[in-house]
Amino acid sequence: MALQTLQELDDAYLAAIDDGVVQAEGLPSLTQIQREAVMAGFDFMFKVFEHERYKRKYGYNTSDHRQRPLAAGSPVPGYFANVGGESIYRRKFLSIAGLRNLIIYGPTIYTQMRDKLFSGKPGDYVGDVGPHLMKTMTGNVVDLDETVLRCSDRGTLVGINAMNAHRRKAAMAAKDKGFEGFTDEPLHPEYAGTHDFSASAQAAAIAATAAQNSIDHFVEIMGIGKDNEAAKAKRNLIIDKKAVPTYTLQSKTGSQPTFATNFTPVILATNNADRGNAALWHYVNCGMDSFHANVPHMADVNGALLKAPFRCAEYWFQLLALHGPYNGSSSVLCDPEVGFTGEASAEFLEHLDAFFEDCVADSCFNQKWKAIEAYGESLAHEGTVVDVLQRLQVANQALFDYGDEEDEAVITQKDIDTMWPLANGRVGKAAATASPGSPTAGHKKVVTRLITKDDVEAWVKNPAIVI
Repeated sequence: MALQTLQELDDAYLAAIDDGVVQAEGLPSLTQIQREAVMAGFDFMFKVFEHERYKRKYGYNTSDHRQRPLAAGSPVPGYFANVGGESIYRRKFLSIAGLRNLIIYGPTIYTQMRDKLFSGKPGDYVGDVGPHLMKTMTGNVVDLDETVLRCSDRGTLVGINAMNAHRRKAAMAAKDKGFEGFTDEPLHPEYAGTHDFSASAQAAAIAATAAQNSIDHFVEIMGIGKDNEAAKAKRNLIIDKKAVPTYTLQSKTGSQPTFATNFTPVILATNNADRGNAALWHYVNCGMDSFHANVPHMADVNGALLKAPFRCAEYWFQLLALHGPYNGSSSVLCDPEVGFTGEASAEFLEHLDAFFEDCVADSCFNQKWKAIEAYGESLAHEGTVVDVLQRLQVANQALFDYGDEEDEAVITQKDIDTMWPLANGRVGKAAATASPGSPTAGHKKVVTRLITKDDVEAWVKNPAIVI
């Protein structure tokens, strides 16, 4: 029931959520019975993750677990994503608890943030609402700003230095041919390190340009109005003109023109309280050195708050249905009285390991969503009806040996008669068409369902078929 519920929810709501602003009618909604079925899946997820196999793997220690958020809907202790001092086990455990709570609170938190134009300024939210409520109920928050330039990334520095070297070389070639060289802005140097680059006028110019593009897009999708200066100022969406470098040509003598550079560095933020106070800011903390626009990347916000908890649960139920020892019986798998001994097939344990490693990230919710999304994409072929039938044939190859039989029609029927008992009762992922009443009506989707005899007959007659 739970897997079917989540697939119907995906059809009705999630598939239609993109990088725009989701209004009330587009927010995921579950009945109480549906919610309880999904919550049972998270309960079993906890039981499995509490096995010694995962405690050993992720460094569990008793001091990590003085408080355990086992009750759905209860506050989740705060934690720092990807930071030492806490075990990975604790962070993943709390991540599961936070995702479970978003089934309950996600749409409410999203609505409260939307009402404040997704402001990243903590003081704009009075009481336990928006980001404050998210922190209380998930232990972490979704970022409401967008990184427009990551200076601490060595790859960025290498790319910038290569571009600058090319421009200097082009300028020298132009000079050799009698041209004046570049007169719009100075030739930028080769930066010795990431900090040199982040303090430069070039970094400021790149950040300001990228931030303005992000702000313009946000203003459009929020319906603020590009000429509504008062509304943009109230939401801190106007970049200080002094933060955009300007260059004044001073001399054309020598090997290249010389310039005077004028700009005022943007606000430097060193903690979360400093964020959201300007349209563009510079963040330096814990080895991070980056520039941020005061608008969220809506695809990440939508994914983290509205898609992540449901997709995580959906992939969990798919894993159990496709690979679990009770194949297809979610009611048994999710019985709170059923424990997990770890005595499962090597293949099933391999899938469980991959789920907790790749689908449950101990990071901020932006990265949690990206991890869930990437995990789902990795399952594109795995567990399809065709994949299940192929694996069954390989595992039972001896049954498909019919001696000296050469009649193709007879062999085809024997293959069907042999495969169907093996496949009967098993499930696989298959293509389907979204229901007429859903926002994605007519679009193709993927559902996990029981394999039918028609599937077996179609595959035997055409092994290359896509079902």
